[in-house]
Amino acid sequence: MFNPFYATTHGEKLHYEIFRTLTRNQGNEVVIKARTSAGISITEYFGSFSIKETVDFELAAIDADKCIGFTIRNDDKLKENELAGIQFAMLYTTQFGDRRIRVFNINL
Repeated sequence: MFNPFYATTHGEKLHYEIFRTLTRNQGNEVVIKARTSAGISITEYFGSFSIKETVDFELAAIDADKCIGFTIRNDDKLKENELAGIQFAMLYTTQFGDRRIRVFNINL
């Protein structure tokens, strides 16, 4: 990204990136679990981490600059005129030691 590095050209950007890395909010001891409606399932997660289980997994830390993706599969015929849903829950510890949960719901 900074190869070759020139202080006059890249100095301000480098300063901003170091500042952002050191001051952004971060969650620790992260546990993530996804649930789906009947007829669909999650087949894999992808991102900058390794996974041992397909339904839920743990991360040491996460912040606003990280992404988690997943692939869904249609296992069965979905009912007509009925929404299919995915729920993605993340349990984590804040930098102040509070245990919190964030839940994201998606209807397809």
